[in-house]
Amino acid sequence: MSDERNRDLIKRFRQQAADRTTVQTMWDAIERYITPYRGRMFSDQRSEHGVDLFNSRHIYDSTAVMAHKNLAASIHGSLTSPTMRWFDMRFRSERLNKSKGAVKWMQAAADRVHYELQDSNFDLEINKAYQDLAGFGTSLLTLEEGPRGEWGGLNFTCVPLKEAFFECDHNDQVLRFYRRVQWTPQQILTKFGPKDVPEDIVRLDKDGNTSKIDVLFCIFPRHNKIMK
Repeated sequence: MSDERNRDLIKRFRQQAADRTTVQTMWDAIERYITPYRGRMFSDQRSEHGVDLFNSRHIYDSTAVMAHKNLAASIHGSLTSPTMRWFDMRFRSERLNKSKGAVKWMQAAADRVHYELQDSNFDLEINKAYQDLAGFGTSLLTLEEGPRGEWGGLNFTCVPLKEAFFECDHNDQVLRFYRRVQWTPQQILTKFGPKDVPEDIVRLDKDGNTSKIDVLFCIFPRHNKIMK
């Protein structure tokens, strides 16, 4: 990606972060009294010393906390129960739905999807998403393939709201998605490989540096152009 594109995305992200400080104040209050440890919007967690392990000491009545957990668990069990198959698949074309061969193929595809979901971390991450939905009113779930090469399964991630930012188009559909993560040089190397990261990151890892670095992950339109 060109330096100009990088600078444009960073500028857009910084503007999104600046515009969201007001709602983050409300999310911090929700996190403090209803969803402990799910927010921490303004806390700097580049080191373990920045983590406030006693954040829930402000809670003197657990009614809201328990109600939140019960609501999230109820949604999880009702919509995407981990103990039963909660979806099925069919063709849009009624002609194909009347074909025994086509229906048999679709049933096999639905079974494959079900087993892949069962083998993945979907149930764990969707539970976090329901917690965010019940607490903050919104949640984000991303899907990636497993390790490169042979099929490595599905990998779901419930992105913490603290890390997630997005821009919408005129239809209120997400146009650009940003995620700011804080990783050590070793985490960056294990994610992208030594050939795809700056030399400074490789050097920091060789020196044993464990300081966390801001990494901006972006999803944005590329006009159907294959990027390498």
